Amino acid sequence: MEEAQPSNATETTAAVWNSVEQVLEKWLGERRQLLVFYCAFGQQGGGAPPLPRWLEVRRFCQVLVDYVSAGHFEIYDQLIHEAEAFDDPDAADLVRGLYPDLHATTQVALDFNDKYATEEFWENRSDEFLVDISALGESLSSRFELEDQLIARLHGAHRGEQAV
Repeated sequence: MEEAQPSNATETTAAVWNSVEQVLEKWLGERRQLLVFYCAFGQQGGGAPPLPRWLEVRRFCQVLVDYVSAGHFEIYDQLIHEAEAFDDPDAADLVRGLYPDLHATTQVALDFNDKYATEEFWENRSDEFLVDISALGESLSSRFELEDQLIARLHGAHRGEQAV
């Protein structure tokens, strides 16, 4: 069965924009979930927070890897596709400029996951956790700023155009 094709370019760009909007809403919801997990590790009261249980860390690692993977393998491609649909050639330059920094934050997240996602490693490295979770938080903060730049430039910039 053949898919119905939009009757004009405005419908095409509107469909692309709306599709990306839905994907972004879901992904940013995952970001909020990641932040809730992250913040829970530090909200234990005065002094140094007690170490979380390994199962909490494992769940955090799953959410972390899912979030960064979705960025690299779905979201960024969707944003580029939208920029192409809106004939926005500067978008590719922005992505090329930000991608190395985004990749670096992905590597920090994957390294954290590799170190803490298995119970054996958790038992042997729990003394390093507070330092590592803090470094991860700084990396995630940088990542969120970069992603917000991408979203604003590659999606937010077309918000008004999609209804034209």
